[in-house]
Amino acid sequence: MKHIIIALGIIILFSYSCKKEDVVVDIVDEFVYVDLVPNLVLHPCDTFGQIPNGFEIIPSPLDSSVNVSIDINQDGIDDFIFYYSTYYEMVSQSRPEANYNSTVSILGLYSGNKVIVDKAHNLDLDMMAFGDSIDQSKTLFSNGDVFRDNVSAPYGFWGFSGDGYIGLKLTNGEYAWIKINLDISTYTFTILEYAYNKKHGSRITAGQIE
Repeated sequence: MKHIIIALGIIILFSYSCKKEDVVVDIVDEFVYVDLVPNLVLHPCDTFGQIPNGFEIIPSPLDSSVNVSIDINQDGIDDFIFYYSTYYEMVSQSRPEANYNSTVSILGLYSGNKVIVDKAHNLDLDMMAFGDSIDQSKTLFSNGDVFRDNVSAPYGFWGFSGDGYIGLKLTNGEYAWIKINLDISTYTFTILEYAYNKKHGSRITAGQIE
């Protein structure tokens, strides 16, 4: 009788183990894509002109800052904020273009929200092209500059203009990208679209939507 009870116990235990294994599900990548319509636009100046005897485009007003926040994972809490600022600082009479400064920057609003930056200079974003990998191998920081035209900042992104991608990591470990456009000649910064991978810690490539 004891042997029968033991055998039944083993069978029940084996059956329960099989059922537990059956319900284990491997979480796959799940991408959420958002096309911003209308686009989010930052434009810190009303008008702009040209410095006499120079080629620099200057904004008016000279000291201005605008910002916009964005909720990447759509949980009702903003994750990042973008700033576009212009200001005048007298540093040279012979080079008047050096006195006019502008910066486009991004800041994570909570400690876990990070942007992918250049390894050598943490304040510079690692501006990405379509298909670049966004993953744990990248260097992350709480904030960074998309563009920086500043005489005191030798590592500015003076040459960046047009479309580009910003790589991100959210507080819960999701990797994401934001597609942006910067038109330096008109002081216009546009956030076009974004996507993130809901599988925590799993990579996404710039521009990937599925």
